[in-house]
Amino acid sequence: MKYLIPGFIAGLVLNLFLTTRTAGTEIIPAWTDTIAHLLKAGPSPGKSDRGVSFIIKKDPAIAVVSPNGTVESFQKHEGLFSEVNRSGLYYITFQKVGKELEFFNISGERFWKTSSREYPYLSFNGKLIFLLNGDHSKIRVFDLHGNNIGVKEISGRLCTCIAFSRTTDIGAAGFADGTYYSVNAEGQVITTGRTPDNTVVKSLAVSDSGLFLAVHYGSDKDDGLRVVDSVEKESADVPLGFHAAKAPLFVSNSGEAMILDRNRILLVDSGGKEEFVISVQPAREGQASIDCNGEYYAVAYPGEKGDARLIILRKDGPVLFSRQYLNEPYLVAEFRQALLLVKGAENLYCYTVRTPEDQ
Repeated sequence: MKYLIPGFIAGLVLNLFLTTRTAGTEIIPAWTDTIAHLLKAGPSPGKSDRGVSFIIKKDPAIAVVSPNGTVESFQKHEGLFSEVNRSGLYYITFQKVGKELEFFNISGERFWKTSSREYPYLSFNGKLIFLLNGDHSKIRVFDLHGNNIGVKEISGRLCTCIAFSRTTDIGAAGFADGTYYSVNAEGQVITTGRTPDNTVVKSLAVSDSGLFLAVHYGSDKDDGLRVVDSVEKESADVPLGFHAAKAPLFVSNSGEAMILDRNRILLVDSGGKEEFVISVQPAREGQASIDCNGEYYAVAYPGEKGDARLIILRKDGPVLFSRQYLNEPYLVAEFRQALLLVKGAENLYCYTVRTPEDQ
């Protein structure tokens, strides 16, 4: 009840005031809930629409949530930690201090078990698995059957970030020595390189096609954004403001890269040319995200004064929606077609973002 009442009150407020129509776009509240309440609810009967499901995880529980906010399937693993893939098909359990990893489908059927002290990361469909070792110097590359595939492993000095494409099985990893890689579902390296002056890789994004990689890198003074074309083997660098840690990134299949650069949202093309820049309220370091469904971008981040913010903008730049969430220390947003789920520390907010023609 501690978080349930604030969540419902927030939902009532959103439903009263958040219906937005801008330049032919509708942003309509779909549902709100709290994570604690949702994870206590049992699965609802009925046919699932897995194409637009969301994944809610808070150990020891995983819930696959339908577009209307009901739980489609649920797993609990007391005493264990887990990683689940973004489509909600598979998950891996492990112990805080343990020697084994176990791979399951969302129904709880075990596919394989292996001796390992590594930390697992899963791609969207679970076809690509990264196992990061304890000193963060090496990543072993596996498939969903538990086989060590392709190049077998990638390595560098201190892995700083791992990222996967949003709807396919392409992975990327960056290291403190400036090394970065992208890897396909067969475990083969698509592209690799080093940042200027071997500065630290702070964050990464990889396109769904795997053709483009966005690399945010920097020192203790200046940062930069690199857009890498994996086919042409070319890259373009763009100067950024200083970030002590990672900044949220997104890169499209055409190489357009968006980053939240402190107090501005910057979009550049594959050649590093600025397409637009939008001034926003300053961000502080912390959990943040950028996602895109092809028509709209959603940027969610923690503000300077302990709040969190969500900005929705059209792909050509106009801001359609901007809101401050006073009761959230951070927000993470992700699209499933026209649905946008915004996750806070305890609360969930789901919106429909569409043009009237989509109805």
